[in-house]
Amino acid sequence: MIFVILWSILLCWGLHLLHPLLGLGGAVLLQVFFLLKKKKKIVLIFSCFFIFLSINEFYQKSSIKEDIHDVGVVTKAKENYLIINIYGKNYYVYARDNDYEIGDLLYVEGKSNSLHFIHLESEFDFESYLNHESIYYEIDTKKVEIKFSIPLRIKPIKDFLLDGLSSDSKEFYSMLFFNESNDVLSTSYLLGIGSLFSLNGFLLSTFLRWIEKIKKRFFNERFPYLTIIICLPLLFLSQFKIGNIRALWVYYDQNLAKKSLGKKRINAILLLFLLAINPSLLFLELFDYLFIFPFLLTFLHDALSSLPYKIKKIGNSFLSYELIILIMVIEGKLVSPFSFIILYLYTPILQGIYFVSYFLLMFPFKGMILNPLTKGILMILDFFKEILPLYYIELPIVFTILFFIGFILLLMYLEKKDYKKGIILSFSVFFLTMISSTKVLNTFDSYVSFINVGQGDCALIHHQNLDILIDTGGLKNKDVACDILIPYFQKKGIEDIDMVFLSHDDFDHAGAYSSLEKNFIVKNVLLGNRFDTIKLGNLEFKNYNTFAMDGFDNDNSSVIYFSFLKRSYLFTGDISSKIEHELCKLDLPKIDILKLPHHGSNSSSSEEFLTKINPKETVISCGENNSYGHPSYNVLSRLNKLNIPYRRTDLEGTIYYHEGIFSLPIFILDTKKESDYFPLFCP
Repeated sequence: MIFVILWSILLCWGLHLLHPLLGLGGAVLLQVFFLLKKKKKIVLIFSCFFIFLSINEFYQKSSIKEDIHDVGVVTKAKENYLIINIYGKNYYVYARDNDYEIGDLLYVEGKSNSLHFIHLESEFDFESYLNHESIYYEIDTKKVEIKFSIPLRIKPIKDFLLDGLSSDSKEFYSMLFFNESNDVLSTSYLLGIGSLFSLNGFLLSTFLRWIEKIKKRFFNERFPYLTIIICLPLLFLSQFKIGNIRALWVYYDQNLAKKSLGKKRINAILLLFLLAINPSLLFLELFDYLFIFPFLLTFLHDALSSLPYKIKKIGNSFLSYELIILIMVIEGKLVSPFSFIILYLYTPILQGIYFVSYFLLMFPFKGMILNPLTKGILMILDFFKEILPLYYIELPIVFTILFFIGFILLLMYLEKKDYKKGIILSFSVFFLTMISSTKVLNTFDSYVSFINVGQGDCALIHHQNLDILIDTGGLKNKDVACDILIPYFQKKGIEDIDMVFLSHDDFDHAGAYSSLEKNFIVKNVLLGNRFDTIKLGNLEFKNYNTFAMDGFDNDNSSVIYFSFLKRSYLFTGDISSKIEHELCKLDLPKIDILKLPHHGSNSSSSEEFLTKINPKETVISCGENNSYGHPSYNVLSRLNKLNIPYRRTDLEGTIYYHEGIFSLPIFILDTKKESDYFPLFCP
């Protein structure tokens, strides 16, 4: 029965990835099916689970009292924030350089508000991350007072164990032992290895096996619980990471229990128990690595069990990474079909480091050994990052469906011991990954995207192998090129920019260009309005602002028109109503999409100009809660009066107009959220 329930939950999880309503509909249909089959226990358990999930989510989202004067328990403690549970509801609390730990009881006094964090293109969407953990409110604290501190503190122990290590080593061993992810390991996370090891308990599983072998050699069958005693501190240091709990449980089941449950049953029991405590776990990223991956991997191990040891070892590494690729594609991360080589070579190295460093961290001379070791490991990972092709997968839903079909067929052939067909299916993942990549499919696609760069302008025109940028944006507190544009280009499989049109030299339009030119390939650049017509490939860009020719102020912004397959576009920089009046005298072509002048400022977008252009839609590029008050209330009223629809990057994020072959239904496009991509950083 437990397997039927588990498979049912996994099916609903898969449907949820396509659309939340499909997941709910699948759950209802399964309950009806079980009821017709008279499996009353399954119907009861399954119904209770989804009712509990719905009630929990409704309670977490429900309105709350504005004034908070209550005691709560800390459920997550990070360097600059806390998650506090008060009467079953989770709250975010900003707390810089705090010393609190999980389990502390705090008296909190302050105002509660809905969560809101500003994030730009390619940046981590912290608000979405918290929402996935059923956290929808924050507390603006006036007073925080500790009522009870757990006696055994992890942070002092961590400071002691990591004392004397370099900053890179501290981050590396924080990942290994303290369940923390860090930028220093971004390469391994991009390759899928860091996430796997930090979440899944693989390292502790190996540690347990090695300790058990040493114990048996020197103590025979004496001290049966010695291995668990040695490894319990690792469970504590990782703050009782789920993967480590499972590793210890599996060890106990295989070596000490009188009646073995087996890995599959342990996996299922642990999953159901955790979902009962936190139903939202089903939709968190770590669910994939903690349960989906091991569950599928057990079937592969069983199918490969009859192979010779060396072939089985290589096959396990190869097929394991194919499953990792699937999970990374679902999560919208960079993948490489060749990274199984790293998994095969890197796994025993990391397992050895984990084993040795556990004992070395307690000695004062540890830095002499561990610092060079960490440096070497990171150099190796950087080397692999440079030589391996890394790219994103376009159409992840299509990829996932094809992958699962191939996976099921692979299991069938392996169980029949038809290894020739199994090998063919395994290698087909290589070709599926490569032909599904943005670098390949981008050569057939065409689109215009108004990139969310905050308070500024930036638009990308992509047509097969041609890429043109109109403005670059620019912020004083952020390197827009390295933090936003280049990660975005990498995500789209773009390796160079053929032309950059800078409408004028205001910082919010051209400020990021210098960094972009240093860190990315830019073939040509053109500043201002001193051109008539430029042809790039089969696209023609015409400038209509030939009225002001001195300097590069707002009224000297280029006004660029181009027609692109399904639509025509007009980019207007920061021109004022004065230039708009002159443009109205011209015989302008039909405009489908108008980039509204000057971010929707009241100094432009006159009624005369909007009436003359009469676009089907306008785009306003501006920053959320910007100090200029863009877009102006008067401009928005004008657009409403003229029945001209408008879209805003501050509310919508990056705005797309797909012109090519991949214009899919919106529910499919929505499954690949832009914020889910893991950014690469400039050197």
